[in-house]
Amino acid sequence: MKLYHESHGQGPELVLLHGWGLHGGIWKSFVADLAKLHRVTIIDLPGHGRSRAPADDDTLAGFAAAVAQVAPDEATWLGWSLGATVAMRAALDMPDRVTRLIAVAATPQFVASRDWPAGMKPAEFDAFASHLAHDVRATLTRFLALQVQDAQNAPDTLRQLRAMIDNRPTPGLKGLSVGLELLRHTSLCNELNRIRVPLRLIHGTKDRIVSPDAAQATQAALPNATLELIHEAGHAPFLSHRQRFLHAVEDFIND
Repeated sequence: MKLYHESHGQGPELVLLHGWGLHGGIWKSFVADLAKLHRVTIIDLPGHGRSRAPADDDTLAGFAAAVAQVAPDEATWLGWSLGATVAMRAALDMPDRVTRLIAVAATPQFVASRDWPAGMKPAEFDAFASHLAHDVRATLTRFLALQVQDAQNAPDTLRQLRAMIDNRPTPGLKGLSVGLELLRHTSLCNELNRIRVPLRLIHGTKDRIVSPDAAQATQAALPNATLELIHEAGHAPFLSHRQRFLHAVEDFIND
């Protein structure tokens, strides 16, 4: 299966991967700025946007391999949320393909456990998955609202998210369920120290989906990682704090 992808601009290669329930159109607001200095490749993850079918291999490694089929041979990979998890898997499995890694609102393990308390409570995750099975649209709407809860510029960011989600086909239940199962079962905690490429973590201090504690714990486990905390930002700092986010990206790539 070949994933939908599009490229903009010229220069060093930069791959953008969106989060669960969204699509590559989420990057529209600042891709023009990035494309002034980079060749930007935007990819719809399996089962999302215009990549309608889930990957033949519904594992995280399968997602990373599917993305790599359409990604440049060597590039900086920027992933958001689920996209960051896919990018971390790619950095582990294909270190020659990922030259630098930018992980936004990222965690190596989404659901909390005794060894990784900085995750979503299992009961909360199970309730979310149950709601998805009964009403896809309502669950996506609730998920968007949760992304901006308690954050600065919440109404404006929520309007942007709602407008962008409608720019491409709504993901089907199968694709969304596969993505949730990846988040439920994935743990990269014991493999983090094998990520050798430079890594920049970007995280909002008001993120109610992935705790900032996860970013801080990830940084502590990785000697090559730096952390940019964006004050008062929620789960989508690239929308609510666009200029600060762009500066963090360019500063890292040009370092």
